Parts: sequence; C-alpha cells; structure tokens
Amino acid sequence: MLGKLAKMPISMTIIIVWIIVWLLVISNKNILPVLGGKGIAQIGNQYYRFFSAGLTHKNIVHLIVNVCAMFWIGYLYENRVGSVKFLFVGLVCAVICQVIFLRYIAIRQKVLAVLLIILHYVALD
Repeated sequence: MLGKLAKMPISMTIIIVWIIVWLLVISNKNILPVLGGKGIAQIGNQYYRFFSAGLTHKNIVHLIVNVCAMFWIGYLYENRVGSVKFLFVGLVCAVICQVIFLRYIAIRQKVLAVLLIILHYVALD
C-alpha cells in the first residue's frame, strides 16, 4: 500500500491539503469567505481565490467523494503521465473551473465536474 502512495505524491499532497482546509473551515467559519469564490465582479485583486476556492468543500460528503476520486484518479493517471504533468493539468482544470464558476455563478457543480472530467481525458490521453 505504501508503494502505491509513494507513486502519487501530488495526489496525496492535494488530499492532505483538502483535509487540512476542511478542518480549518469547520473550526473557524470565518475562513471560508476568505478562501471561496465570490463572483468575478467582486474578486478585486484577490487572485488567490482562483486556486484557494478549489480547496474548499461544501460538506463532509463532498470532501469524502473528492478524496476518493482524487485517490483513484491519482493512482491511475499520476502514475501514467508523471507528477509534474498531473499537477499542471490539475491546476489548469482548477483555474478554468473557478473562472467559469466566478463568471457564471448560476452554473451547477455537475457542469463543472463534467468539464473537469473532459479536460482530464483530453489532456491526459
């Protein structure tokens, strides 16, 4: 098992960061408004939100599902394409999703998830 984890350092780092951010958010509700997206018209110079909003989760079920998905995606793809390319594709997908979300707040999470899956298949195949 440890051999599998060692082959996916980026995936495991992302999972650990998600869990740390989740623990911070549930221990201090004032953190979520600082990290989350709030609409492109209101973002001002807070460009870090393009990255930080992707680290937040709505509830524990959302976190658990994402952790499981990241574990298997990381195991399958990070191993195959390498950690650097996996990180690059992940960052690009995260920023694209946040731009879409911030520009069109009304788009549901399902549409963003489909976009992420499509980008993964296009970029990794």
